[in-house]
Amino acid sequence: MGTQTKKPPIQQPARRRVAPINLPPPTPWWLRYKVQSIILIIISFIFYANTLDNGYAVDDGLVIEQNKYTQKGFAGIWNILRYDSFRGYNPDQDPKLLLGGRYRPLSIVTFAIEKQLWGKMKPPAEFEKNYYPHEPKMSHFINVVLYCGVVFLLHFLLFHYFIPQKPLWAFLATLIFAIHPIHVEAVANIKGRDEILSLLFILLTFYHTFRAIQTQNYKYAIGAGGWFFLALLSKENGLMLLGIMPLTLYFFTSLNYKQILRYTLPIVVVIIIYLLIRIAIGLNLEPSDDVMNNAFLYAPSVIHKYATIVYVLLKYLHLVIWPHPQAWDYSYSEIPYYYLDEPRVWAAIIINTALLGWGFWQLPKRSIYAYGILFYYLSIFIVSSILLNIGGAFLADRFLFQPSIGFAIVMGGIFTQILEHYRQEKKNIALSITILFVIIGLCFWKTSVRNEQWAWNLKLFANDVYAAPHSARTNAAYADQLKTQLTMPPEPWEKIQNVEERKKAYLKEGLIWARKAIERHKGFMEAYIIMGQLYYFLEEIYKDGKYLDEEEKIYMEAYKVNPKHPTLINNIARLYIQKANELGKKAEHSRKEGKEELALQQYQKTIQLCYKALQYDPKNAAAHSNLGLYYYNVGRNDSSLHHYKLAVSYEKTNAEHWYGLGWSYFNNGKQDSAVWAWKECLRINPEHKQARDALYPKAPVFKIIQQK
Repeated sequence: MGTQTKKPPIQQPARRRVAPINLPPPTPWWLRYKVQSIILIIISFIFYANTLDNGYAVDDGLVIEQNKYTQKGFAGIWNILRYDSFRGYNPDQDPKLLLGGRYRPLSIVTFAIEKQLWGKMKPPAEFEKNYYPHEPKMSHFINVVLYCGVVFLLHFLLFHYFIPQKPLWAFLATLIFAIHPIHVEAVANIKGRDEILSLLFILLTFYHTFRAIQTQNYKYAIGAGGWFFLALLSKENGLMLLGIMPLTLYFFTSLNYKQILRYTLPIVVVIIIYLLIRIAIGLNLEPSDDVMNNAFLYAPSVIHKYATIVYVLLKYLHLVIWPHPQAWDYSYSEIPYYYLDEPRVWAAIIINTALLGWGFWQLPKRSIYAYGILFYYLSIFIVSSILLNIGGAFLADRFLFQPSIGFAIVMGGIFTQILEHYRQEKKNIALSITILFVIIGLCFWKTSVRNEQWAWNLKLFANDVYAAPHSARTNAAYADQLKTQLTMPPEPWEKIQNVEERKKAYLKEGLIWARKAIERHKGFMEAYIIMGQLYYFLEEIYKDGKYLDEEEKIYMEAYKVNPKHPTLINNIARLYIQKANELGKKAEHSRKEGKEELALQQYQKTIQLCYKALQYDPKNAAAHSNLGLYYYNVGRNDSSLHHYKLAVSYEKTNAEHWYGLGWSYFNNGKQDSAVWAWKECLRINPEHKQARDALYPKAPVFKIIQQK
């Protein structure tokens, strides 16, 4: 064998050293946009899910239950769009009742659509009988869905456009907005849809404006104008976008001043169009002369007015930071008029000035905290009464719906800094997260409880007379609701289930709260009328005449305050007619017993009471009809005929007036006219038995006609 030569080892080429690729760490799941969005929408829905079984409450009657345009469904939409928002509720309403009027048709249009699609179309006369219909469920569901839409859009804007580099901040800010209990009135009250729609369309306006900047496509700018117009048709809050939009573009874009003005131009154009529409519909610029619709009417001076306004701004800060206690009404006299010597006023001046001053000082630095503060104050300006009185309320929970975005942005930033600090230090992170969950839990508890209170008026009013004890309106509303509750069966949670005992208890408790309302505001005519009605119902139960005398006293007290109040005048006339009827029954009883002289005296007193009614209401048909009856009973046929003629002239569709007129004609020897009157009675009411009997061939009138 030959020697075997060894092969040289194969030389491996030297490997190049590849520099490591520094990939960014994967985004934690809680910072991903889709995950955050899903969490926020679920939380928002859960927070308000218990409103779905609620009924109608407070102002829902104005826009739904007792609004004739809403009740017409699709057929009422045109009138909703071309008239003041309260026109469908009260077509005869004084146009000077509310400064500026109220033109918020869009939410009412949605109610009309719901009525057409899901509601039972019923005439206004049946509202009282259908006090708890099943229709509110769909309306509440839509409110909750729209609220989830607002939360989704707010998070989208914060995450993608406002603070894209701070996803945790975007999430926490939106979370704070979503769980804030101050939003209950806007969501749980169906009428609060105007607030939700307004903010929803404002956020869509922001989105289309930023898309216009991104794409340089002006169709988005036109779209922004369209969404903004819908925001204004929902509620006037959108007017403040004139300041908020350029502020937002300054903070979150690199546009120069000219470009900012250019992208704000659609807002300006839409505001001009909107104001022209408002002027065409009717724009009242005279403040109301009723303090219940003009909260600052009784302010001793301009200084008192603006000192109170500054204090109210502090009250708003209190509610947005610590929303307790909450009430549906903060009108006269829940907030007293303050002067500059009050420590609370100076605290309000210092705190509000410091916050605003810091916000403006941080403008050049584009601090997001400064944006939140300025957004809050710009949003709340329109409801602050600084320029125009907003109406009867000094403040309202729902007025914080839009401004709370600014608060949420600030608080979201604070929580973000705390969490990031502890995460970097790797300590106390569990404690911080625990505190966050505790806050969410407390907000859920507060929101759920308040949602349940908004379920129906009795529950809401019973709670809020203690939350806002000095408000004349809350006290009167509770008294009125106790009266209204008598027409409904007892609820399972009510302590008194016996119908008769429940009526007595509710009426007597209602008297207490009505009197408190009058003590809060001596000129509050509605409270006097409610109290008189409570006495009326008590008289219906006890029938001893005592409560009629009490009713007369309260009405005379009210008459000194306002002798021209139409409802009061009608009620006084009705009271004296009722007294006359009671005495008339006694007179008839006396006559049957053969006590002619006593019966005559009692009839004379009934006639005097009817004339007393006519002193207050000269055209009261019932008073004239009763006078016709009582003059007929005492044999004064000419006077009887005179008053029956007046009764049918003032109330032509009342069959009883025509029936009485027929007998009055008959006793005056005018049988043909009597037949005509009874036939008219039957035309109005074909089932009127007495009129049929009078025209029966064997009746006295026919015998006399046959003799003639």
